[in-house]
Formats: sequence, C-alpha cells, structure tokens
Amino acid sequence: MKQTIQLDQQQTKAITSDGSTAIIAGPGAGKTRVLLSKAQYESQKGNKALCLTFTRSAAEEIRERAPKVRASTIHSLCFHRLGYFPGDHETLLDEFLHLKRKPKFDIVLVDEFQDLTSKELEVILSVCKKDLFLVGDNNQAIFGYCDAEGFQIPKSKIRKIYLSNNYRSNKKVIERLEKLNLRQLVSVNTKTGNKGVEGTAILFRTNHHLDMVAMTLKELGYSFTIRKRGLAYPGEVISGTIGSPDGMVLCTGHCSKGKEWRKVIAFDWGEREREKNLYYVMIARASQEFHLVNNITGLLPILTPQKNS
Repeated sequence: MKQTIQLDQQQTKAITSDGSTAIIAGPGAGKTRVLLSKAQYESQKGNKALCLTFTRSAAEEIRERAPKVRASTIHSLCFHRLGYFPGDHETLLDEFLHLKRKPKFDIVLVDEFQDLTSKELEVILSVCKKDLFLVGDNNQAIFGYCDAEGFQIPKSKIRKIYLSNNYRSNKKVIERLEKLNLRQLVSVNTKTGNKGVEGTAILFRTNHHLDMVAMTLKELGYSFTIRKRGLAYPGEVISGTIGSPDGMVLCTGHCSKGKEWRKVIAFDWGEREREKNLYYVMIARASQEFHLVNNITGLLPILTPQKNS
C-alpha cells in the first residue's frame, strides 16, 4: 500500500505487520512517524482505529495529519464518554471501566506503552476488539512512581519489532547512550546529527532546581522558555515564558520526553543508577551536544550568548 510518509525498512516492517505488535523503538527512531503511518495504514484498510497518546499535543498532531483516525489521551477518552466528571484520574478510569457500553475499535494504537499503569491497561483492553499496536521503549520508562506496568502486557500473542536506527543524534551522543544501555543503536547522521534540530535545553530533576537556575539566568539577562511537569496527571505540561520564546528552554527531565534540541545540558544530575532511565531519556534529546554540569559556574560557559542587552 502506498505510504505518504517516507519510511525505512524497519519502520515499513512495523506498520505492515499483522496482528498485535509491540514496537520497541530506540531513541530518535521515528516512533511518532511509525505511529502516524500505522494509523493511516489501518484507516486505508477500512479498520476502525483509535490512537492513544501520552500527551494532548501528540494527539492533536495525529488528528491533524490523519483526520480519519480518532486520537486522544486515555484521560480524554474516558472523560468525553462520561461527560463532566468531578474526580481524579484513577476514579475516572474506574467509572469508565464500569460502563456497560463502551466504544470499540478494530485496532488500538498506544504511544509510550511502557509508562501505562495497570488501570490504564484495563481501559485499553476494554475498547480493543482485535489488535493492539504498542510503541514504546523500556529503557525510557520514566514514570515508575505512577505504578507503570506497560511491559507486563501478556506477550504470548504479541509480535516484537525493534527499531534501532537513530535519526536525531550524532555518533558521539549515540556512544554515550550505548554506554548506559547496549542495544546496538545506529546513528543515521553519524557526524552532525539531525541538522534540522536547533536550540539549547537545560534539563533538571525537579521544578525546584529549575526555578533556582531560572532566577539566576533571569538576573543575568538571559531569555528562555520554561516547561514544567504538572500535577493533574502524568504528562501534563505547564509552560511559561520569560523574555523571548525563541531563546533556550529550561525543562524538567520528565517534560523533555519526546522533545529534541541541538544542545542538551543536564544540570546537577550525576549518573544516579536509580534514575538511569531518566538520564537516558535526557541524553537522547540531544542532536549534537550533551553536557553534564554541577553548578552555574560550569553552566554559563556552555550557553550560547542570549543576553537581551
């Protein structure tokens, strides 16, 4: 079937697979491209498809590029079925599961399935008539505090396909990733990374660390955008801008998921073993440069001059 998006051999194998499939996608492997292409592929075959994403922005992108495919977050799927609902995320899922009549889909496509909770899995299985198409990476599972159990999905009838080509990062960044998790990633752009990726991001473990550095950089005249993790449910982002939105980004590690920048700086991080996956995600955001700094003194020489004065 003719595709509107150019795909490599691994990606083509993934979207043309029959039956339930788990796509284990390395960083920079084009998983959004695969998810979108699979949604279009199934729609063209006449199958009723539902695409569930981790963030609302990702769902909007799918809807814009594949208008015939229903796309939303799991939260939105439940909310729109129940109408106004004064409850937390877990209660919302419970109420949805108790519905006698639920929407059904021939295939359910799930992004970031490694971060699903057991209750979210129940919701997905309750609306799936036939096949699952799961895209994720256990090395990038960073929401363990939410009881994430995505990789506990019964795999006896699920085919696994691995995507190892990396279209984002140069060889130096890939080598750093491979030292953390040896998985034979291949940098397609070995020297320069993705030339289309621009910008600088400073990544933090917590909002508290971010706020402290933001205050200092503001006093020094730097322009930047802030992205923080919200509290309503995992993946929500609170954004705010100080100065020009074209400047660098200050972002928590969790909010960096799915983003990419030319230069990435991890602030006061250290290679803590218990947070290995989050550190892996942070390195994988970089196209050309990754730096690890412990304080403002180490940070400033790495920044591209962006003062307003």
